[in-house]
Amino acid sequence: MREIKIVSDTSCELRQTEAAALGVDIVPFTITLDGVNYIRDIDISLEDFYKKIAGKDVKPKTSLPSPGDYFEVFERNVKEGKDIICLCLSSALSGSYQSAVTASEEIHDKYPEARVHVIDTKTVTWITWSLIVDAIEMMSQGADAEKIVAALKDAYNSLTGALTVDSLEHLVRGGRLSKVAGLAGSVLDIKPIIHFQNGSLVPGQKIRGRKKVVLALVDLIAEAVKGKDLSEYRFFTLYGGNEEYGKDLRSLMAEKLEISESDIKFGPIGTVLGCHGGPTVSIAACVRKINI
Repeated sequence: MREIKIVSDTSCELRQTEAAALGVDIVPFTITLDGVNYIRDIDISLEDFYKKIAGKDVKPKTSLPSPGDYFEVFERNVKEGKDIICLCLSSALSGSYQSAVTASEEIHDKYPEARVHVIDTKTVTWITWSLIVDAIEMMSQGADAEKIVAALKDAYNSLTGALTVDSLEHLVRGGRLSKVAGLAGSVLDIKPIIHFQNGSLVPGQKIRGRKKVVLALVDLIAEAVKGKDLSEYRFFTLYGGNEEYGKDLRSLMAEKLEISESDIKFGPIGTVLGCHGGPTVSIAACVRKINI
C-alpha cells in the first residue's frame, strides 16, 4: 500500500511545528493588515494578530492559497510516490478548496498515476483539526486513502456548531451582516448566534447579553447529543482574542453535559476565521469521532 500524505490549509489551526511533527503539510493563507501581508507563525503571532485587529481602523483581509501553492505541495509528494488527502476549509466560506481542486487536476494531467483526494470539509478551525487527527489514526492502523476519505466525509456531516461575537463590527466589515443590523447590535447589546450548516454560516437567534447567548450555545450542543453516547463525540469551545470567553463557555458546557473540562477541546481561533469574526468571536461545536 502506498504511503499517504495529509495536506491542509492554515484554517485547520495546526501550527507549522505541530504539523511537521504529525507529518502534515500546511498550505498557508495570507492575511493583510494595514496593507502589510503576514503568514501566521512566520510573520505574526496569533496574539499580535488579535491585538492589531482590535483597533477600530484596522480592516483585516485574507488571501486564499493559489492553485500554484497547492500544486507545489502536491507535486513534491507525488514524486515521492505518496497518495494525498487534502482537507480544505469549507468551500462555502473560501476558495481554498477550489484552488486545491484546480491543482489536483493539473497534477493528474502531468502525472496520470497520481492519487490526489481533495475534500471540502464543510467545517472550520479546530473541527478540521479533529478530522486530521482521525485520518492520521486510521493511517496508523493501515487504512488506505479511499477508506479514510469515505470516513472523513461521513464524520463532517455530523457537525453541530455555532459562533457568536460581542461586537458585530467585523462581521459587518466582512459583508456577513448588514450595517443596520450591526448598529442595532451595538446599541442594544444584541449578540447573534450564527450556525454552521452544510459548510455555510447561517444567522440564527439574536440574544441580548453575553451570558444568555453563551447558555444558548451550550443548549444547542446539548440538544444535538441528547440521548447519545457522548464518548463518540468530540466537543469544542474555542475563542478569539479573549481566552476568558472560551473558559466560560467550556465550564458551562462541561456542567451541562456532565463531562470533564478535559473532554472538551479548548483552543484559540486562528487568523483565517478571526479576520471575519474579530477578537470577541467564540465557538461551541461537536462532531462525531470516526469509528476506527
